Amino acid sequence: MKRAFILITGLLISAYSAFSQGCLPEGITFTRQAQVDSFQINYPGCTAIEGSVHIGGEYNSPADINNLNGLSGLSSIGGYLLIDYTLTLPNLVGLDDLVTIGDGLYIRNNSVLTSLAGLGNLTSVGDDLCFTENTMLSSITDLGNLTSISWSLEVAGNNNLNNLQGLESISYVGGPIHIDGNNSLTSLAGLDNLTSTGYGISIYKNESLLNLDGLSSLNTTAGYLCIDQNVSLYSISGLANLHSIGGSLQIIDNDSLNNLFGLESLTFIGINLEIGENDAIVDLTGLNNLTNVGEDIYIHNNKSLYSLDGLENITTLGEGYRIQHNPDLIGFCIMNHCCPVNRNNFNFLFLMLS
Repeated sequence: MKRAFILITGLLISAYSAFSQGCLPEGITFTRQAQVDSFQINYPGCTAIEGSVHIGGEYNSPADINNLNGLSGLSSIGGYLLIDYTLTLPNLVGLDDLVTIGDGLYIRNNSVLTSLAGLGNLTSVGDDLCFTENTMLSSITDLGNLTSISWSLEVAGNNNLNNLQGLESISYVGGPIHIDGNNSLTSLAGLDNLTSTGYGISIYKNESLLNLDGLSSLNTTAGYLCIDQNVSLYSISGLANLHSIGGSLQIIDNDSLNNLFGLESLTFIGINLEIGENDAIVDLTGLNNLTNVGEDIYIHNNKSLYSLDGLENITTLGEGYRIQHNPDLIGFCIMNHCCPVNRNNFNFLFLMLS
């Protein structure tokens, strides 16, 4: 009897050990609080969900989930983690043991989510890191241990978020970065250790953003850099260490920006340079060390621009330039091509270089 008991006990321990190494290869969806609460009962010992996890509901049927305590002990998710359309979830406490996510982390459209408390031990995300349309989210500081994002970073439509503190351990993002439509964002603090990206960066329509100081360590981006419709942006001096842009540089419709100081280290743009619809810019000083533009230069619709000073050191221009609709421009020279402005033609010039 004793031998049988030992054998049964050993089998149970082996079974528990094997089960605790992983479960749910097909993933799991939680749409109700009761499902979260009963997770450890239904899947005892499960610390690693092999598939993807969806916590939440849908646009027309949001989930009434108010805590994630039932998921304590979960250390890894093999697929993605999606938390969306929750009505009463204020934080992510309960995910405190989560260390790795194999695919993306997507947190979107959560009505009362104010912080990411609960993700303090997360160190790596295998694909995208995405926070969108969380109207009450005011802090992402709990991501302080996250060191790796394999693909994209998107922070968009989070209208209470005023900085990006919590991303300080990220030095490289393999895909695109989109910081878009965050109405209270005044600073990019949190990206201070980002040195390079494998794709492009979009900083778009953040109406309270004052400067780009949080990008002070950025030295190269393999893709584009687009700074567009940030109405309060008055300085880009935070880009002082940026020396190479593999794609295009677009600075468009930033009405408070009156100079380009901060781009003094930039020497190379792989595709196009576009400066347009910036009502306060008076010249292009700051681009003085730019020598190489892979394709076009397009300067247009800048109401106060009177000089192209800043472009005098360009030695390589792949295709040509267009200077158009800059009513105060008094003339310019690019690569020894000097042009007086014909005001009747509203400063239009298109020149292809052979």
